[in-house]
Amino acid sequence: MLASLLDPAAFRERRTSEWARAREYWLSAPLRHVTDVGPAIVDRVIELLSAAHHPSGVLDAACGSGWLLTGLRDRGCLARYVGFDVDPEFLRRVREIACTRGNAEAYSADLEAELSLPVPPVPVVISAFTLFELADLFTAARNIARFLRQDGTALVVTIDKTYLMLAAAEGSWSRLVDILKEYALLPGIRYFFQQIDLGHGASRDLAYASVLYSTEDYVVAFRAAGLEMTDYREIPATDRPIPKIYQLLEFRHVAPSAPPQPDPREGG
Repeated sequence: MLASLLDPAAFRERRTSEWARAREYWLSAPLRHVTDVGPAIVDRVIELLSAAHHPSGVLDAACGSGWLLTGLRDRGCLARYVGFDVDPEFLRRVREIACTRGNAEAYSADLEAELSLPVPPVPVVISAFTLFELADLFTAARNIARFLRQDGTALVVTIDKTYLMLAAAEGSWSRLVDILKEYALLPGIRYFFQQIDLGHGASRDLAYASVLYSTEDYVVAFRAAGLEMTDYREIPATDRPIPKIYQLLEFRHVAPSAPPQPDPREGG
């Protein structure tokens, strides 16, 4: 069921194939995770923009179908929105939404590649439901830090890894025990391809990558990019056929250390 992420190229090839097979679902269906926590995420982005000194907008890293842009538009938030994604159909959808909202743009870019976009640093960078599908968490964190203003906040939304494994068990206690044993025994980064949660149960033929990063993994990757975690919240959605706990992690640039001041009692 689980595997060690020893061959990133093969992992990405299958992930791309699964994305393509599920594209119509991602573009047209009510998404379980957006239904559960989308409004709370939109609220938090607006709060962060409102608190920013001279707000200049939000960068949506791997923006998918543009649900965040829709949420901001529906709330009347007119802050500049910049989204990027690797999927051309997602970008086409985001650009359609942008036409009805204004002050929004979208670029083709890969969060796992070193990025250079014509976008100045912004006070809010968000990556929602994306990082646990990536093989290279460190490059993604560096890209997020690159576009984050010095006093800004990076908001990461993910799903608790234990609940990802619980979903894979499909309600079977013995299967969950086997999965947890696999997790304990396999070396390195572990992952599997999980059936898409349709809200009322799991799809039989559509799947997505689930890399089992821990909270510590995110903290370490973002710290390497010069960001420290400043807030952590959980939003439970455990009353559904497939229970989940969503994690909201916030990061900020590490404040530079002040140079040591000379002791005024010392001469010279």
